[in-house]
Amino acid sequence: MYQSTDKNDLAALFDKYIESDNYKDKTEAAKILGLLDEQALDERMQKIVILNSDPNIAVLLNLLSSIKVILLKYPKKAGKLLIHVYINTEFSNHLVKEFSRQIIDSINPKVIDNLVVHYNSKLYSKNNFEVARALLVLGFVSMHTPRYLKNSLPELSMISLYSRSELLRILSQAILDEFENIPKSIIKDLKFLIESPDANEDNLNAENDLLKKLVILNLKNEISEDELLFILKYLDDADYRIALLSAITLKKHQKLLKNLIRSKNELDVHSLISGKLYESDEITAINALLAFSYLTIDMNLEMDTKRCIKLIENQVKEYLTHENYLISFYGFEMLNSFVLLNNDELNLLIEKILENNDFGKLFGKNNLNYYSGTRLLVNLGRYDLLSPEKNMYFDEDLMIEYGELSKNRAIEQFKNLEKEFKNEDWLYRFEIGKKLEICFMHFQAK
Repeated sequence: MYQSTDKNDLAALFDKYIESDNYKDKTEAAKILGLLDEQALDERMQKIVILNSDPNIAVLLNLLSSIKVILLKYPKKAGKLLIHVYINTEFSNHLVKEFSRQIIDSINPKVIDNLVVHYNSKLYSKNNFEVARALLVLGFVSMHTPRYLKNSLPELSMISLYSRSELLRILSQAILDEFENIPKSIIKDLKFLIESPDANEDNLNAENDLLKKLVILNLKNEISEDELLFILKYLDDADYRIALLSAITLKKHQKLLKNLIRSKNELDVHSLISGKLYESDEITAINALLAFSYLTIDMNLEMDTKRCIKLIENQVKEYLTHENYLISFYGFEMLNSFVLLNNDELNLLIEKILENNDFGKLFGKNNLNYYSGTRLLVNLGRYDLLSPEKNMYFDEDLMIEYGELSKNRAIEQFKNLEKEFKNEDWLYRFEIGKKLEICFMHFQAK
């Protein structure tokens, strides 16, 4: 229909149809997209978001058809176009999902590798918005083609453990966890950061959607008193997404919160969050994180010892021994917060809890528990509880195998393992590192 149409006329028609509210016009715009020349396409790249957000199946299927054509004509556009296809592999109608997956599966693997490498490099950025966008792209890629993220695992682990932004930690952990304990909806709620590359702290006032505004406030490095007061209004919101964003943002800016409370005596944050800490809703990983954020905020506003004991005995102990490892991790994090109060009564209670539980089993569940648990023991000064078998990488069978070796043979084995660190596969090096650690434990035992 449009094959003989002049390229300038095509661009004009696209501009006309894309502004229409009629799905038939939007469908025509989606068809024309694949016929635009490279310059016209570059000038209208951001308009793809409008088509990709349309709920009509005809619009989406025609958009995907055009993207498939564009990827064949202009392979270098893959970095900007593929993410729109990946979004549809998960959050769309069945037909759209299947077509999106077919497109992804037909792409040269090197193209997807390059996409992942590009966004993986962004994880080192000091700009939270840039890191968030990179995590979202990697998250969408992981849902349909997780194999491409193999070399991103070290960076994702680093962010999940050490990022100052709780939101970025949640995102990275969700990807590592394959969204088993953190709902996929979180990535859907945040995809506006990809679709609106200009979304940042500078256009906060132009954003009317509450959730988006709270996301932007969370990713800002600094917030004002007025912005903090705005966030406080939603700390106990019925929508857990709103409450969570508010809580983790306040947790990030505790110093400002303290100063605000001192200057405004009518601010009673204690009352606002006290009830939330004792709610007996069914525990989920998100609720555990929310409770941890509430707890950290409340503790920094000077909680009394009796309240701390009640929380440890009733809530935190339950978190610590929960079968869901993320909830268990937040239990460790809460105990770390209590230890930092330097209260002897609380520390003795925490030590008693650790001694009465199978600490090794809790400790070795995963890297989050291991590092948080190690920090807890160091904070308590209980180095006597740090024995080799508590290590999450402890392998009893391998320890026995090394134990049967002569000293000279064990040294030879150690040197052979060291040589394997030259392997380019980081996951292989990681496994060799675990074996080296066990080998070293054997030497110590000898």
